Amino acid sequence: MNRKNVLSTLFKRLYEDNVIGRINDEQFRILSSDYNEEQADIKDKLPVLERQMEALRDQTNGAEQFVTIAKKYTHITELTPEILNTMIEKIIIGERESKHAKKAVKQKIRILFKGFGELDDLMCV
Repeated sequence: MNRKNVLSTLFKRLYEDNVIGRINDEQFRILSSDYNEEQADIKDKLPVLERQMEALRDQTNGAEQFVTIAKKYTHITELTPEILNTMIEKIIIGERESKHAKKAVKQKIRILFKGFGELDDLMCV
């Protein structure tokens, strides 16, 4: 039973307790106010949680697609255009830390994989 149904059942019992005199009107008002606030809070949060669940489903599906594709290339000895086009959606090369340095400097490279997205801090060369 989900929390919304539990609250509805509790509210119904609370109302019945008030009607038959087990609790007074002030107690009913205070308790019913708390239940109503919690129900409103649940109603507000539900669409956000549903969007988060859908995003997680999409990520899971993307990860499964990526694994299926990656299994095809288990022993890569050379990075070919076919592999790049199949597995990678986009490569983003960031700014060099020092634009005028004559020696090697760090530069952020972001790789977005098809169906999977970006792996955080994948590479920094």
